[in-house]
Parts: sequence; C-alpha cells; structure tokens
Amino acid sequence: MGPLELKHLILDTEEFIAFIDHRNDLDWITSKEFDAKGPQSPEKHHEILNTVALLECKPIVHLSENNQLNFKRLLGEALARSLKHDYKKGFEYTRPC
Repeated sequence: MGPLELKHLILDTEEFIAFIDHRNDLDWITSKEFDAKGPQSPEKHHEILNTVALLECKPIVHLSENNQLNFKRLLGEALARSLKHDYKKGFEYTRPC
C-alpha cells in the first residue's frame, strides 16, 4: 500500500487509523492484530458502523465546505471511539444534540 492521502486525521493508534481522505470519504485501516481480536462488543460496534455509514450517505452539499468537514469529523470520532471499544462515546457522536 502506498502513502495515505489524508485530508484530516481523526485518530492514529498502533491498532488502527481513522481519517478523512481527499474525496471527503471517511475511512479507516486496522492492523492484523486488531482484526484478529475484533471488537469487544461486535453488536455495538456494528450498530455504530451502520449508523455512521447511513449518516455519511446523507446529502450535505448544502453545507459549507467547513461544515461538511466538521460533519465528517463527528462521524469519524464515532468510528474511532468504537474502534477503541468506547461504545458509549461512539453512540453519543451519532445521536442528535
């Protein structure tokens, strides 16, 4: 794999990296060790992933570029919290204020 083209880094750990790429897509890469262990709560993790995927597909073209990035950052934080097994925080990032 070549170098990553990051627009915004969400979180980089030994086990994973979560980021927004130059196409404004939320993405992540996990290590082999992380993949072997898997999430502590697969049900909660998958619920967060599904919610993030659903929200990422919402039309946001009416938002300013800065607000679009902020929206993606919030989704990225939900994803990163879930990858760190902090499901409570992950859910909080996907719920309306």
